[in-house]
Amino acid sequence: NGITADPVQNFFLERYEAAYRNELNAFIDAVINKIPPDPSGFDGLQALRLADAAQKSHETGKTVRL
Repeated sequence: NGITADPVQNFFLERYEAAYRNELNAFIDAVINKIPPDPSGFDGLQALRLADAAQKSHETGKTVRL
């Protein structure tokens, strides 16, 4: 007992709404001003590679080199 708030209300999208708004505004600014977005597509690709390697390491119990 002692929990008074419904934990489902603290859903991911609501908790990070401001961050998503800032990210979208930065992307729109880059498009309008014809400047490279930051982070770049390459940055996103590298993050995906890290996530995939972490998943593979978790599944195999082995170190994954990039």
